Amino acid sequence: MGQGRDPAQHRVDHEPLEKSGYLCAFMLPFIVHLGIMAATAFLVMHVQVRLILVLC
Repeated sequence: MGQGRDPAQHRVDHEPLEKSGYLCAFMLPFIVHLGIMAATAFLVMHVQVRLILVLC
């Protein structure tokens, strides 16, 4: 800050997430959770439709 530059204009170059490999490890729990939720929703809807067809 003693150089007369505005700290709000300081630019930081980051390595792209695709190159670092951090994105895959960070996103894995979310992808697994999304898969479990989708499978649960599919199962619940399948059971509901089957139950309606059996009762009619």
